[in-house]
Amino acid sequence: MLCRAEHYYFLLCKKVFALGLTLSATSIGVQAQVAPDAAGLASSTSTRVKRNIVRVDWGTVLGYNISYNFWKNHGLVLPLLVSYERSLSGQWSAGGEVLINGGDPTQRRRGVGVAARYYALPASRYVLPLAGKYVSPFVQYRALRVTEGYWGSTPAITYARRVAAGLLLGWQQPVGKQDDSRFILDLAAGACYQVRTGTDRTHDLYAYYSSGDGNKRGSLRTGFRPDLRLGVGCRL
Repeated sequence: MLCRAEHYYFLLCKKVFALGLTLSATSIGVQAQVAPDAAGLASSTSTRVKRNIVRVDWGTVLGYNISYNFWKNHGLVLPLLVSYERSLSGQWSAGGEVLINGGDPTQRRRGVGVAARYYALPASRYVLPLAGKYVSPFVQYRALRVTEGYWGSTPAITYARRVAAGLLLGWQQPVGKQDDSRFILDLAAGACYQVRTGTDRTHDLYAYYSSGDGNKRGSLRTGFRPDLRLGVGCRL
């Protein structure tokens, strides 16, 4: 009787062991099948979602060329304002900008700036990050060289530094299909408050053009100033 019970116990253990091997093999097969799919999905997602943008502001180029050539053709000016934006957590982003060869031959500018953006539209409205209507506080620094004078006269040249803080309301939109669009359009408008930093240095041999405080001469003016942006960017 005992031998028969031991025999049945041995058969039961054998069947349980075989069932365990079968379940283990099935589990390994499923994991091997799911793992590549998950890796492929992750790879596809990382390839599809681009969280960096490099922009060139064409509004600066157009605005300065129009103002510089309003009365007559003075020639082409090529200010270059390049900005970088990085998507952060949620609907926030941060970035910076560099201004090279800004202004026109009579009002030269160069400088840097930093900005943050909050995209107000829900994420479901746009598949891609860094898209939609946004609010952007910013701070910027500008080094200025302003030349004043009439033809044939000795010009007055003023060197100055300005710091401004402001706010932009804008809209950034992918061009073409949103899932694979690489290019974006960026349009923004706002205002900033500009203050003098340091002392303005004016080289004016006869003191014909210097106004003393630098508050009334174009780009040297302090106080509130409008700010417009029209950019074209590439997602990276």
